Amino acid sequence: MRFLKLSILGVLLSVTYSSYAQEQPTYATLADKRFEHFQFAAAAPAYEKMASRKIVKPQVLYRLAYSYDMMQQYQQALNWYKAYMKRDSADNHVWLRIGDLYKTLQQYDSAKIAYTKYSTTTGDAGKVKSKIAGCDSALVWLKNPQAISLVNEANINTNVSDWGATFYGSKIVFASEYTRENILELSEVNKDNYGRTGNPYLKLYVADPRWHNKQDTLWQKEKLITDFSQKANAYKLHTGPVVFTKRLDTAYFTVTHTGKEIRYEKTETRHEVGTRKLELFYTVKDANGRWEKPVPFAYNNAQKYSVGAAALSNDGSILYFTSDMPGSVGKTDIWFCVKQADGNWSDPKNCGPSINTADEEAFPTLAKDNTLYFSSKGHPGMGGLDIFSATGSLDKWSTPANLKAPLNSSYDDFYFSVDATMGYLSSDRPGGAGNDDIYSFVLPEPVKPKPAVIVVVLNVIVKNETNNTVIEKAGVQLTNKGRNADWQKYTDIAGTTAFLLEGNSKYTVKASREGLISDSLQFETGELLKSDTLYKTLVLKAIPVKPKPEPVKEKEYNVGDRFVLEDLYYDFDKSNIRPDAALVLDKLIVILEKYPTMEIELSSHTDSRGNDNYNLILSQKRATSAVQYLIAHGIKASRVKAKGYGETRLLNRCKNGVVCTDPEHQLNRRTEVMVLKK
Repeated sequence: MRFLKLSILGVLLSVTYSSYAQEQPTYATLADKRFEHFQFAAAAPAYEKMASRKIVKPQVLYRLAYSYDMMQQYQQALNWYKAYMKRDSADNHVWLRIGDLYKTLQQYDSAKIAYTKYSTTTGDAGKVKSKIAGCDSALVWLKNPQAISLVNEANINTNVSDWGATFYGSKIVFASEYTRENILELSEVNKDNYGRTGNPYLKLYVADPRWHNKQDTLWQKEKLITDFSQKANAYKLHTGPVVFTKRLDTAYFTVTHTGKEIRYEKTETRHEVGTRKLELFYTVKDANGRWEKPVPFAYNNAQKYSVGAAALSNDGSILYFTSDMPGSVGKTDIWFCVKQADGNWSDPKNCGPSINTADEEAFPTLAKDNTLYFSSKGHPGMGGLDIFSATGSLDKWSTPANLKAPLNSSYDDFYFSVDATMGYLSSDRPGGAGNDDIYSFVLPEPVKPKPAVIVVVLNVIVKNETNNTVIEKAGVQLTNKGRNADWQKYTDIAGTTAFLLEGNSKYTVKASREGLISDSLQFETGELLKSDTLYKTLVLKAIPVKPKPEPVKEKEYNVGDRFVLEDLYYDFDKSNIRPDAALVLDKLIVILEKYPTMEIELSSHTDSRGNDNYNLILSQKRATSAVQYLIAHGIKASRVKAKGYGETRLLNRCKNGVVCTDPEHQLNRRTEVMVLKK
């Protein structure tokens, strides 16, 4: 992965043109030549020899540190950078790299000290703000890692760099420095080693992951690793990574430009730097399923900037890639192009400041739901490159989220590819087989959120119509008309009470109080989508006081005659005789006094709402209460009989389960008198 850190990521080769030939013509000339040709693995031993002398120029120490840095030998790089700073303390920008190396080695306190030195000596506090924040966050994330296990893909990884696993149907394609001459169709392209690492150049291979975790020999596993494409791997330098369209018929891959290195002045240090640039190519399958000759991406410009590490949206309409082209926010940014109606790509546009920082962003990948994963040094992270996720598209994105430990480490973590249940990432963290390794992981089962508890409350307030005051201890009955279920409560000192409601139901709520006329209303609840409170107000009216009844006119009563005592009301859930009910019974007393030999049955009836047995008991209590009133007012007990029928003698269709109006139910709520003896 080092070529991308050197090219796409802008960690560029330091080159100074002063000669050391007069001091150490043998080692200086050899070291400089190797260094200037990016051959760090060969340059480091020569600089090491020079550094062991009593008199050493600071540039030797810097180049030695830089060489180890490029070879990912971080502890040695850190030691030599520190030695360099003791000799050339004015080069304050190096404190930034020293802080990064401390951070990579999980020495977060030392990293913060180095970042602070950079900030105070350069006056650029903003550059290290997120890096210091990452140090603090890393300590928390390491103590509380996610429940995800990473598996080193031992059957793919070698002692050199293997990375960039991309899903390719049931297989994966990855980039590797390992020489597989018996696999590559053009094995001669892998003869030369990469001078920066001393390893072969990256090429693309196809692997069948079905032997994941099997203990195969090297020969056996190489049988399951094949050349991705003779044409794609034919480039002299690095090839990879690659991304595919949904149909797997088009591939976009990155190659290192083979032209002359570009040299320019680096703004942050006193050293001139140079690097090779990257280019993006695409290839299409022919009718036989073989990859055709690669075609360069329309916006390659290796003389000025790099373009590489592409990603495609699920429908193939958006191409994301990494570049340091003009207009970049930082060293390298993530850009995008949109496919036009004619099949060509639109002009590149920057993904914007939500994704890109003043530092380095690279290696975009997209999940099937178009979640963007990418690596960054600019957002607060645990070490070198951290993997982040964001939702959105084009240049509109959510705030990136760090994937935290163990998906991220203090080392470089990058190229995150995820499918429905599992995924891959690349990392140079300790414990692997080589410099960069491929790790797989199984995604944890998504935690299904508990359904939100939706509570809808009916709040009832009962008032007196006469003075608009609230009524305490008023009886309130709620009836679910569909289920024929009742709930009964009394109002509090504020005149209120409350009930829980069900969805898609019809309700009647009724309030009553002794000495007042009851009130009721009906309402419905639809589908309950959120918690809510319904407010209902019931108003009770005063009962008009009726004068004592006039003497009953002469009438002939016969055995078996029945008549209803009109306007005989009872309080809610009670059987006591109210003043207004007493006036009705007084009329009956006049009749019984008029006919002293008459014997009667006084019966009470309810409607069908409520529990059947409860209604029967309540009606018996009410009939008995009325009879006792008659007896108390001089009627002999032998002449009156109390009988409660509950809801057994309905006068209309309103039986259990039948939806009726309140007036229809009212017809069934009555007190009857039947003549038993004349």
